[in-house]
Amino acid sequence: QFSTNRYYSFAPETILQTKSTFQPYCRPLPRTPGEMDWSKYYPEMIKKDRDSNPVIEFADIGCGYGGLLITLSSIFPDTLMLGMEIRVKVSDYVMDRIAALRSQNPNQYQNIACLRTNAMKYLPNYFKKGQNVDPIIEKLYSSSEEGQKVTRNEGDKFLAVFRRIEDPYCEI
Repeated sequence: QFSTNRYYSFAPETILQTKSTFQPYCRPLPRTPGEMDWSKYYPEMIKKDRDSNPVIEFADIGCGYGGLLITLSSIFPDTLMLGMEIRVKVSDYVMDRIAALRSQNPNQYQNIACLRTNAMKYLPNYFKKGQNVDPIIEKLYSSSEEGQKVTRNEGDKFLAVFRRIEDPYCEI
């Protein structure tokens, strides 16, 4: 027989979080996208006292260590971007990295932020549905051979929409 006191220590600080106590999102979780206060994530771009409805144009779901966010931040300085990561240590690292970049480079990296959340569950809490208003989206699966191959397979289908910005120096 094993004696619990002899082999194991169950001090409160050594007990790991179980699945039932783990929270895969940042608190407080907004009920609707309109309730989200973006001013604390983008303090220089969005002022809290203004009545504005900011639009986050780039969402990096599963952003990892934030490399894509940081690279795109200098390319699109006026576009709000959000990284979403479920892992606590990784999202904390990205938040610290963004804070360090903002302090080292004033007036730069103000358009990126990171949230710790489970995008598979809570994405509608942060973003409004809007992909279905684009008339091209409904035709993508049937218009190409690759799209028809995708529709033959069973299961959920997720579509990534990338919008191109026209190069002003390119001649057509």
